[in-house]
Amino acid sequence: MKPKIILLFTFIFLVINIFVYVVTDKIEQEKVKIVLNDNLKSLRTHYEILLQSQKITAEAIYYSTISRKRFIEIMSKAKDATKEQRIALREEMYNLLKVKYGIMKTKGVLQYQFVFPNNISFLRMHKPSKFGDDLTNIRYDFKYVNKNLEPIRGFTQGRTAHGFRNTFPIFDKEGNHLGAMEVSFSSNDFQWYLNHVSHIHSHFLVNKKIFDVKTWQRDDLILKYAQSSENSDFMLSIGDTHTRRKCIDENLKRIKPIKKEIDTQMAKGEKFCKYVKYDNHIDVIAFLPIKNLENKTVAWLVSYEKSPIILLALNSSKYMRIIALLVSLIIIYLLYLQIKSKELISELLKEAQKKAYIDSLTNVYNRNKFDEVFADEVARVRRYKHKLSMVLIDIDKFKDFNDTYGHLVGDEVLIMLARCVNKNIRDTDTFIRWGGEEFVILLKETEIKTAKLLCIKLKNKIQELEHPTAGNITASFGLTEYIEGDTIASIFKRCDEALYVAKQNGRNRVEAI
Repeated sequence: MKPKIILLFTFIFLVINIFVYVVTDKIEQEKVKIVLNDNLKSLRTHYEILLQSQKITAEAIYYSTISRKRFIEIMSKAKDATKEQRIALREEMYNLLKVKYGIMKTKGVLQYQFVFPNNISFLRMHKPSKFGDDLTNIRYDFKYVNKNLEPIRGFTQGRTAHGFRNTFPIFDKEGNHLGAMEVSFSSNDFQWYLNHVSHIHSHFLVNKKIFDVKTWQRDDLILKYAQSSENSDFMLSIGDTHTRRKCIDENLKRIKPIKKEIDTQMAKGEKFCKYVKYDNHIDVIAFLPIKNLENKTVAWLVSYEKSPIILLALNSSKYMRIIALLVSLIIIYLLYLQIKSKELISELLKEAQKKAYIDSLTNVYNRNKFDEVFADEVARVRRYKHKLSMVLIDIDKFKDFNDTYGHLVGDEVLIMLARCVNKNIRDTDTFIRWGGEEFVILLKETEIKTAKLLCIKLKNKIQELEHPTAGNITASFGLTEYIEGDTIASIFKRCDEALYVAKQNGRNRVEAI
């Protein structure tokens, strides 16, 4: 073989494989970036929801407490009382508030404490036997509130316990400053909430430098800590949900390939998200920093979620590169045999395209698959008299996304919508990208009334989507039911008419014909 021919074959081989690698790598990175950002955003959203819930609870407790006339009287008297007088007043206040505190604990309240303007502790409802100590150099929140006479809230460390504290100033009706009140919640509540309510497996990691005990205990609460798998400087609360075997020993194996990256990122104290392949699946690990009142990162909220999308993206890239390798070898082989028939190559490409049922951008079925599925479903409907409904979805003002932010953002919007719909339909339904910003759903064994309820649910789910650049996403829905004798053209025409009505009526609507 002539050297020039060998060089030509080598050049063709390299060009094809380098090009495919660059393209698949870019697509893969974009998809991974979307998933990582979405997981981090989801974790922050759930965290902020709980913070807001705690804020509302704390403020309700604060206002209901200071509205008690006797409470204000006790604080006013105790501020300037003798030691013996304070003992009696402390006991009276404890009896006044103990029923309320019992109810508060059912709402997740950890500590309910009162101090004087000089930061001397007057009453700890969780430990009434301990009082009279100066918290000026221990509790930044009390020091701040008593100095600035305004409330403050955030994660902070006490003498032995840490938590999310809401600290308020106390005044009498004349506006005289009487001291400060604390309503705090345990950081362990975040683990419980995210795992049991949000169904996100999460760890709340606390820097071991801010507390010097592995077990913090009081009469009604015991928190056990162990060194976390994520970072040797942080501790994890161990219990029924978070066991040493699952959350430390197994996690050490899970994150081993990215352990150094995690350590580097945690040292920066800012949010980040990583993924790792473990036991034939992809784990996405999101890290949300928890800063104290002095804006120092002293804890982390870490979530673990499986990601089939990233796994699919990685596998797709791998398969595409393998295919590219094989294709390039085939092309070289064909060139070597001097098979240059353009018609034959064209026929082979057309045949390959006919077999391609997956839309490469959104990873949902394309129109080729629709034709096949529709024919099969029509046959089933005619034989078993089942219902069949069809939905046409169109992203509202999609052209604006492309014109304003570019086609890459437009593609990201398409991916977000496709992923949202896929999550919220049945496995038996067929979801298809019809073209551009239009999608079709075939709802098997579904009458139009039920289909409309599903469409309303999907509309609301899509409405909740927010692209980091393009903002909110909405879609309009056109819906119809199969009628005997329908063809693809006739049923699609009715869907299109219904979609037109939805657009005319203001978009972000579901219309059925």
